[in-house]
Amino acid sequence: MIVFEQVFPNGWRNTASLPPDSFGPSQIVMGFPSIDTTAIPQEGDLGYVVWGDCFAAFTDHARWKVIQGNDDALQQRFNGHTHGQPWLLHDQDGRSVVWSNLDNFFVSGFAYDTRTSSIQVGLRNTLQSLPKYFRHRSVLVGGYGISSTMMQWGDVLLEYGGSNKKRTHVYDDFVLAHVGYFTDNGAYHYMAAHEPEYANMEEALMGVKDGLKEQKVPIRYIQWDDWWMESDGDMPGMTSWQPQTDVFPSGFSNWLDMPLALYAPGYSGRNVWMNQYDWKVTNNTAHGGFTAIPTDVEFYKDLFRNGTSIGMTLFEQDFLCSYGIGGSGLTSEDIDAGREWLRAINDAALAYNVSVQLCMSNTYHLMFSTTLPSVTNARATGDNTRSYNSIYSMGQNGLL
Repeated sequence: MIVFEQVFPNGWRNTASLPPDSFGPSQIVMGFPSIDTTAIPQEGDLGYVVWGDCFAAFTDHARWKVIQGNDDALQQRFNGHTHGQPWLLHDQDGRSVVWSNLDNFFVSGFAYDTRTSSIQVGLRNTLQSLPKYFRHRSVLVGGYGISSTMMQWGDVLLEYGGSNKKRTHVYDDFVLAHVGYFTDNGAYHYMAAHEPEYANMEEALMGVKDGLKEQKVPIRYIQWDDWWMESDGDMPGMTSWQPQTDVFPSGFSNWLDMPLALYAPGYSGRNVWMNQYDWKVTNNTAHGGFTAIPTDVEFYKDLFRNGTSIGMTLFEQDFLCSYGIGGSGLTSEDIDAGREWLRAINDAALAYNVSVQLCMSNTYHLMFSTTLPSVTNARATGDNTRSYNSIYSMGQNGLL
């Protein structure tokens, strides 16, 4: 294992105000290390695996010589923010190395620079500034076998994360250990009760519960997705965590009488909690409009106190990739916002014994989750997955 470290004794100011081409195509503030791709041997069967995109659903693997020297292909796979890490190289005998950033996951990346034919590792130029003596690290882990080396890399992230998080044993987590019924986009009961005998979704879910019991399908919990709460749509997001009266006439209560997986999409800037807690807000009309993220653990403690009072055992945070580059930008402009947001969720979840599922996560969310003991799982594909490519990608996603 090798750890690389950058230190900024004088900090860094006004990074994002510089011309877009100040750092070249890589958009990395200061690459260290810098990997000369022309020096990677082309002979033999050296292969690579790289992850990226929302749900970490872009998983690409092939012989390295297929993309070596192809600027377009390399820029697609190493774009500095959503694609490029972790990056694994392996030979035909299974000898493997995996490389990634080791901290500051929300604001760092791997990016290909066409001027030097190199992959730059470091902090992105979306940052507004850095404090004095700020440090950033990346790590290279070597081993034998792709799966084994990825496990070693994960152990390194867990060790350096500083939270004493352990790997989740599937039977120690209620949601992972049991069958549940989800009502996300693509489910039969998504936003609509359908059967004429059901006047609303409350009646429909009671019917689902009774019907599955009659068929001896042993579901132990039911998930409520984005359709029940008051909101301005998934983005900019919910305005309260109260049900629409025509959806759940019994309101926010334990009318289903079984454990629940509850959900949050984005958070509208018009939500009912804006004056009660700390938020980071933007009005990015191109990506979500007037939206926000809570950076206050007391918000989630109050939310989870209400949720567990009606049986919540899992909290699902959705639309994570909509808050970074290509979205609202709320988690990509400073070093604190993204990690404060997810740490607030984590700390409240630990206080109320709730597991957390990440949804629409980039790879940097997954890497940061190694510091969050409450996060036990993440969605690996888009909604209503039936295509071969989406199902196939879960094998590589599972290595994360």
